[in-house]
Amino acid sequence: AVDWLLLLGVAMTSFCGQLSLIRGFQLLDAGKAAGLNFSQVLWGYIFGILLFHEHLTLFGVLGTCLIAVGMGCVTARSKPKIQTEDNKSATVRDLAAGGCGSVLLPLQQQQSGMRETDSFIKRHLSFQRLLGRN
Repeated sequence: AVDWLLLLGVAMTSFCGQLSLIRGFQLLDAGKAAGLNFSQVLWGYIFGILLFHEHLTLFGVLGTCLIAVGMGCVTARSKPKIQTEDNKSATVRDLAAGGCGSVLLPLQQQQSGMRETDSFIKRHLSFQRLLGRN
């Protein structure tokens, strides 16, 4: 009976940890989330040494350093350029043109569709805020 309770406890904590990990991936951009995901290897190595008294190996230390440097490079990148409303409208027009650029849409259609594009962007941004993805 005690084994089943321990197994249930492990299952529940693993499930809660996975839900937390998924929510974290939703809140972060992909580069930073991937960097944090790679840190699992580092934590596993550190906990193995501290809790289970595993021995340091040359390859273990080199691998840990390589992962740490890669993680630092990914998370230290500069932030992407913030889009203005004009850039967002141009992006939506490019997507509407099949990704071939807004040159495929006639000029009159671009100008008359600006109100629809702005409405689309506002709806999209409010939906993203609702999901918590600023």
